[in-house]
Amino acid sequence: MKRGFSLVELLVVMVIAGVLLIVSINIASNVITKSKFSGGVNKIIADIAYAKELASKENRWVKIDFKNDGKTYTIDKQKKIGDLSQFVVVKRRQPMEGKMFFTPGGNDVTDFAINSRGEVKKVSDLSNPTALPSEIILRIWIRKGDGSLSNPLIYQRTIRIYPYGGIKVEK
Repeated sequence: MKRGFSLVELLVVMVIAGVLLIVSINIASNVITKSKFSGGVNKIIADIAYAKELASKENRWVKIDFKNDGKTYTIDKQKKIGDLSQFVVVKRRQPMEGKMFFTPGGNDVTDFAINSRGEVKKVSDLSNPTALPSEIILRIWIRKGDGSLSNPLIYQRTIRIYPYGGIKVEK
């Protein structure tokens, strides 16, 4: 004797399958977001390494200048050795695919420069020859939804750049 599934049994199976599908979609979305964020942080670290290499290779100051849009920074090199008033843009970057990753005008990031010896200084200290190298702290984040400041944080990292070029990423 063959027994078929009742309508109730089929509905229960469909509800369970639907719940599993929704849960797996949410998990996949979170994994993709975290992966993109980690990739963006890695791009920033790679650009800091590139700035160090460029400064060493060309014996110039190279600065990383965070723009007021909260999404962009540039890597700029000193135009003429000895002249700290003029820099030229080498690269323009949006590491988080056009989403905000720091608070514009806030204290999340600091413009800084690296010289050929690997010393790191705040851009505001460049014109002061007695200013010592500085530790730079960058707070990088990503927010839910469209990424606006009113949305809650999803992921956050702190990048420490030590006065003589060491880098540490903290959760």
